[in-house]
This record gives sequence, C-alpha cells and structure tokens, in this order.
Amino acid sequence: MLTPQTNIYYDKKEDIICIDYAPGTVMTQSLLEEVMAQVAELAGQLPHPVFSLSSLRDVSIAPELQPNFASFTARLLQHVRGVIRYDANQMLTNITIRTSTVLGKQQKKVSHIYPSRESALEAIRQLRQAERPQEQAG
Repeated sequence: MLTPQTNIYYDKKEDIICIDYAPGTVMTQSLLEEVMAQVAELAGQLPHPVFSLSSLRDVSIAPELQPNFASFTARLLQHVRGVIRYDANQMLTNITIRTSTVLGKQQKKVSHIYPSRESALEAIRQLRQAERPQEQAG
C-alpha cells in the first residue's frame, strides 16, 4: 500500500504522470509494485503515452532492490514514454538509478535525473520536440 505521502496523478497542463514520493521514503519492493499498478492504471486511461516525472528528494532505495532496480524502470517504460526524475539528492539513490539505466541499456543509457522540477519539465519538452520530426517522418 502506498504511503499517504506518495502521490501519483496526471498533470493535465504538463501532460505527464507525476510520482511524488514524500521526503524520507524508502523504496521497497511492495511500494514499487503499488506505484507500478497505479501508473499502469492511470496510463491506461490516457489517450496517448506520456512521460512520468518523479520527485526523489530525500528518497532512498532499499538495499535489496538496488541490484534489480533496472527491472522496475523497464516495467515502468512499458506504460510511459520516458522516466524523468529530479532532486535525487541521496547519493546511493542517484548512483543506483544511473547504474541501472546504463547496465539495463534503458532510455539510450540516459538516466534523466535533473536538479529541479523546472529543469526536468524543460527536458521533457525537449524530448517531445526531438520526437516530433521522427513521428512526422514515419
């Protein structure tokens, strides 16, 4: 069950699914399974795939999840266009995400961790712009 401080919602203005973890959250297998279920349900209600945006301030990843964190991201990518994160200020969380992204060969080996929500949203806008010529060509 999600902690009351974890909030998952669709931001219509930005056209993204937000996953806001409360500061101090420890990502566990059960929490990630619940997040996955809610994101899948929400994404299934939308007319097109969107990016997810996660706030990771003071969030840590449980040690038992660290070796297999790439599988969570891979499953998440089945429901969203891309996984964007910001404010990952815990060194081990940052390292785990970056390592799992590269080793899992996900998102062209780019972990998409940004210092702020604003910079993460700007990155999403740029990714959308980069996709447009490919969509029109295909």
